[in-house]
Amino acid sequence: MSIGSRSYGAVLAVLLLAVGCADKLELKGDDPDASSAADAGEPEPELPLPRGIPARSGSFKNSATSADSIITVADATSDTEWCQFDLDSGREASDEQQWDLAFSRFRIRLNGGLSGPAGVQVAALVDQSFAELTRAPDEGYSPEQPDSTGEEGDADNEPDNPFNAGAEDWYDYDVMTHELSAKPITYVVLSSEARYYKLRIESYYDKSGTPGAMKFEWAELEGPDESD
Repeated sequence: MSIGSRSYGAVLAVLLLAVGCADKLELKGDDPDASSAADAGEPEPELPLPRGIPARSGSFKNSATSADSIITVADATSDTEWCQFDLDSGREASDEQQWDLAFSRFRIRLNGGLSGPAGVQVAALVDQSFAELTRAPDEGYSPEQPDSTGEEGDADNEPDNPFNAGAEDWYDYDVMTHELSAKPITYVVLSSEARYYKLRIESYYDKSGTPGAMKFEWAELEGPDESD
């Protein structure tokens, strides 16, 4: 083989190598499938839930947030059936001693006082930032009590508690749209296992506007500072 032939072969090899590299770079940077997936805005992977809390349990769906709290959506669409939730396990509960909060449409019950024997109590902290609350308050807790009457009462014949108590309900009612919106209240729940949780209600409707999709955020708290 002559020097000219060898030179031509070397140039051809370089050209072929360059074409191959160009193909690889194009596939890496301009993959039409990769672009369409990014444009579609696919959701990021869900964060793991803490301490064995399930993603689903009966009428409840749980998801973790980046702020170490949990978002729970309760299927409380029934006006006659109550779905019961145990904050200590993050699960639906049927045992009389196990559940903490029960939901039916806009109504919320406590497993303490008139509605149950487990000693659950709640304190309502009006205008308290959910994120900034790190310790449970020393006082202000209440179990369920007899239905209020008179000017400050209500017409539902339900036991009163910090979520539902006449003028002190968890929601505001719009007389024009007949819709409920959550008040900026952070609740602290003393659970059936004597643990403390902060909780705020976020919404009452699902994406299609169906009422009874009770959505709330919650997280465990340190107990009251007994040294105070």
